[in-house]
Amino acid sequence: MRKSCSDRLPRTRWSFVILPALGVALALFSTPWGIGLSPDSIVYLTAARHWLNGQGISQLSNAGQLLPLLHFPPLFSVLLAICATRLDLLESARWMNALLLGMNILFIEGMIYRMTRECRPALLGALLAVTSLTFLAIHTMAWSEPLFIFLGSSTLLFVVMYLESSQPVFLIASALMASLTMLTRYTGGAFTLTSFACLVLFMKGSREKVVSAAAFGLVSSLPLGLWLIHNWVLTGAATDRVFAVHWIRLADLQTAASTISDWILPSPTPILIRTIVLLLLAASLVIGLIRGQQRPRRRAMTSSDLWLFALLIFIFVYGLGLVISISFFDASTSLDDRMLSPIFIAVLILGVYIAWRWFRVVQGSRAKQTVLVGVIALFVLSGLIRTAFWVAIARSDGQGFASRVWRQSPLVQVAATIPESDKVFTNGPDVIYFLTGRRAALIPAKVDSMTRQPNVAYPAQVSAMRQELGKGAVLIDFRAINWRWYLPSEKELVHQLMVCPIFADSDGVVYQTVCGNGRHGAFLLIDYSNLQSP
Repeated sequence: MRKSCSDRLPRTRWSFVILPALGVALALFSTPWGIGLSPDSIVYLTAARHWLNGQGISQLSNAGQLLPLLHFPPLFSVLLAICATRLDLLESARWMNALLLGMNILFIEGMIYRMTRECRPALLGALLAVTSLTFLAIHTMAWSEPLFIFLGSSTLLFVVMYLESSQPVFLIASALMASLTMLTRYTGGAFTLTSFACLVLFMKGSREKVVSAAAFGLVSSLPLGLWLIHNWVLTGAATDRVFAVHWIRLADLQTAASTISDWILPSPTPILIRTIVLLLLAASLVIGLIRGQQRPRRRAMTSSDLWLFALLIFIFVYGLGLVISISFFDASTSLDDRMLSPIFIAVLILGVYIAWRWFRVVQGSRAKQTVLVGVIALFVLSGLIRTAFWVAIARSDGQGFASRVWRQSPLVQVAATIPESDKVFTNGPDVIYFLTGRRAALIPAKVDSMTRQPNVAYPAQVSAMRQELGKGAVLIDFRAINWRWYLPSEKELVHQLMVCPIFADSDGVVYQTVCGNGRHGAFLLIDYSNLQSP
């Protein structure tokens, strides 16, 4: 009889807590400048701030006007607002995601232990998570992924527990977690569909299968349905996404392949070597799965089998969902670490499980075991080195809009001094609003980023912008914002709008329709004697 962890290793139960606690401490240690901020982070935090101020769960439109939150579901922003009744909003996000890092590491440990019934693979999975740059980075940004992963993992946990025990409480818990997952990110439907598929495929008895699947589907989809109806009543649209055909491109798939290979080898590694290693590991994974599942045809499914199939189904459903989303609803989706992080968790768990299966297969060969342990040690060491370098940089400079560069930006300081009566156009309205509280309008886009279709209203919008500039409006161009490829370049704007620089710094330029010593608009009455002129 196989002994439990507590029987064989009395201190292992503390090890199961130490690694998640280390993850929490590492996340907090990495963010002395505060939690990292990106454009999406500002949408979440702005919605939370507006809700606290009695303005509803709202976001700023491209024109700088308040609109109901449509691009994301509301749960992450609502939780941030609730926590912010006790803490500062940014500190709430920082602590929430740090704690979620510990909980997600604990979940990885628990899932691997349920699959292997051994402590060492579970602790290895936790160690790989703690030393993973991908896993740490997404928990140090004000993103919804940590909450999304926790709720989605809980959905799978409870549905497998229901399949094992047939206790209705686990089915209800799984459905509730699935509903919260979809209220965190719309892609949470992948966890819901995976759980639904597991019920249909693995639940015993036709009647029980139908009843369980129907109950799960109803409970899990009702909250999201109510939220979409709420959006429709307020704005006439359930979300800001529209159906259009824009097939996923080869470049998107190459981004996904680069992201996945970077989980294994660092980016500077030549692409050929990364591809070969990725293919070898994929082959090992497939062979390990086949060998691990060779069993008598009538043997009942074990907990390991259920977890294995649940994870494989999830990887397929989530990946297919991303392809459908990019092809028909949101072409701007990038298949980067953030978007593929749920797959990263599933791959990590499956990788440790397969390594454990291989270790059992080669038990009679000390040399093969040594090679396997050596490969695992290299993975851990590689992750540890990359994470250590990243933590040092994050502690020194901060991340995204929360970094020292942005907080000390002269251009942001200029934006804060512009009177509210003067309209501001910029390629960074989100960062200006969040750091200064001043609203600004986004420069007209040449292309709709979500559909990749030309903006037919662009000439008219540029003409209207030129008129506003003639009345004293200001144009601010941040050179560091280079990811908004759908906006016109600085050179194009200067040519089309006939503007002149009135202030310049290394991070960008401020323009108005005034040249030489002319003065136009209240903004130019501000004293710039302490600022650098072009």
